[in-house]
Amino acid sequence: MSDEDPPEEGPVTDPQELDRVMMLAKDDPALFGPLMRMLLGARLWVYVPPHPELAGEHVMDVRDGFTWNTYRDKEGDFAAVFTSLRAAKDKRRSHLWPADGPPAMAEIPAKVLFHFLNNGRTHVKVTAHNCASMRLEPRAVAKLVAGEFTELQPPPPPERGTGGRMRIVPVEPDDVPSKLRQAIRIFCTQRQGAVAVYVCHPQDEATGAVDELDLRVLLRLRDNPGYFYNDFQIMAQKNTPKPYETLLGVPSAEAWEEPQMEFLREATPLWPVLRGR
Repeated sequence: MSDEDPPEEGPVTDPQELDRVMMLAKDDPALFGPLMRMLLGARLWVYVPPHPELAGEHVMDVRDGFTWNTYRDKEGDFAAVFTSLRAAKDKRRSHLWPADGPPAMAEIPAKVLFHFLNNGRTHVKVTAHNCASMRLEPRAVAKLVAGEFTELQPPPPPERGTGGRMRIVPVEPDDVPSKLRQAIRIFCTQRQGAVAVYVCHPQDEATGAVDELDLRVLLRLRDNPGYFYNDFQIMAQKNTPKPYETLLGVPSAEAWEEPQMEFLREATPLWPVLRGR
């Protein structure tokens, strides 16, 4: 398959389960990663201009490209995408259309659809039958297509002797912003992919100044953690209050045993919660 070809279709997500998780994910950023994987496994509906192919006169081949309708709301222009035919029909019935009538509807595998929508310009609004919805800006669409929301893995550790060293200062759990602290603890308790989580600040080696708005989250992962890193990163970013910034690090198993990590092993982890420390 060339870079220009849409990806092949895989297992199909149950639209009712997709709708349910979409609704839950509004209040639980930890579900965003699983939601994105479900979304890419779905067959979605999109509003398109009327085509004779859709009336059964011809076979429509999306590999030749296709045109979708765009609409505007208070946030700007977007392509209207739906998790089911029922959701698409309900929205079409409730809208006041211009004189040329309502749009046609096309069902397309999500991986193929997002391949076309990933043009650097298109915002995508996905709506479920239960009225749950989410909006993806062009940069988010590109990340979704690239797998950054669904299967991102920790970068490989640098080779010895390459890259600069940074001094870090452990942060006591009570000094981590409460929203982020609680979100990490709940996530790690539910997902069981980490051995320990530490939060640190970087320190300027020359002046000793500590940047207290820069949160370096160090994960000690279990073997074969699956999607833990991908989903943890999304959860942490969405729960980091401004003006803080969060950056994840995953030292290798060997790195945790090196002498320079001794200070961290003596620090209090954010997770698991150690009573009496």
